[in-house]
Amino acid sequence: MKKIFIIIPLFLGGFLFSQKKPQKKPVKKTAVAAKFNYHDEFKKISDEIMTNGTAYNNLGELTKGIGSRFSATPGYTKAVEWAEKSLKILALK
Repeated sequence: MKKIFIIIPLFLGGFLFSQKKPQKKPVKKTAVAAKFNYHDEFKKISDEIMTNGTAYNNLGELTKGIGSRFSATPGYTKAVEWAEKSLKILALK
């Protein structure tokens, strides 16, 4: 029992203090650094999804129309059939 009290701190100390600190990579300075505005691009994408997307409609149809979908239940089978039908319809568009 006394050995474990000696071994654990040695092991943890070696593990914790052997980690190297990450080296900072030097930043290359260019003449023209183009800044990408992630906020505006994300806003454009989310607006497109909200106005023209069908994800929420599909989710509503799946949750309200099919119901619970636990594996090996009739709801699961119905959900699989619904997904196959929906994806085939989307493939035809």
